[in-house]
Amino acid sequence: MREVYIAGTGMTAFGKFMDSTVRSLAEEATAEALRDAGATPGDIEMAFFSNATAGILTGQEMIRGQVALRNTGVLGVPIVNVENACASASSAFFLAHMAVASGDYFSRRELVAATLPAASFETLDVPTSAVRSTTFFSPKSA
Repeated sequence: MREVYIAGTGMTAFGKFMDSTVRSLAEEATAEALRDAGATPGDIEMAFFSNATAGILTGQEMIRGQVALRNTGVLGVPIVNVENACASASSAFFLAHMAVASGDYFSRRELVAATLPAASFETLDVPTSAVRSTTFFSPKSA
């Protein structure tokens, strides 16, 4: 396994942003991470996108990363969607690390950073208490 380095990071502010969507948060953080790394969307060979609750809240369960990263320039590459409850972000990061460390990705440049973004975004703008309850607690089985 080869060494892996983090060349750039991007993060949105924590807080209540009722007008922000998962997509807008993803666009902001992805652009910042690419700038920080001195990379472009064309340098990306694969992306790992994690999110735990948006599928339940929006009804979009299957292609969260593809939808959220649509306007970032990171399309046309494999996008792996990761959902692992509170460990979603660390799981996506681990998978991105393993893809680079294995040597399967990042053949375009000598440095092994900034090619496999591991992105995690949550928005907990829950419209009703009924939805909030089913988001975090499953109904009892019969």
